[in-house]
Amino acid sequence: MRPHPRIRKTIKWGGLVAAVGAAALWWVSTYRNVTYYNPRGLWIDLVTGRVQMFYPQRTSPFKLPNGWSIRVKRTDTAWRPMAFSDRGVMCVYVPCWTLLLASFSASALAWRLDTLARRREKVNACKSCGYDRTGLAPSSPCPECGAAAPQA
Repeated sequence: MRPHPRIRKTIKWGGLVAAVGAAALWWVSTYRNVTYYNPRGLWIDLVTGRVQMFYPQRTSPFKLPNGWSIRVKRTDTAWRPMAFSDRGVMCVYVPCWTLLLASFSASALAWRLDTLARRREKVNACKSCGYDRTGLAPSSPCPECGAAAPQA
């Protein structure tokens, strides 16, 4: 079953926006550390090339103020995702490049599929397999893959 064109369009443009956002996060993280604390103890930190999330699993000795904090500080870059628990705090590190790669790949795949679909429509080809339907009756199924005739 083929995805609806509106879904593909959403993935195309949403993935592109997400990729630009991930690239911006990566760029900002090279110059600034941005930290957000919330009342339940969740701590999200944007540090050189990665997003770090800390959440206390039980009563934790770490008490943090609520709100945002921006610091100029350079630390080492984490190139691989990590998750671990330390002194009652669950820690998850997600490198910005993984966010960029995932969103850009989904967007690029949707762009490619959309381009192929438009190209096949132009040359009167089967939407499923690309078989040239020139000379076939408009209502006949594709002789190559058996797909139903395109709706007029």
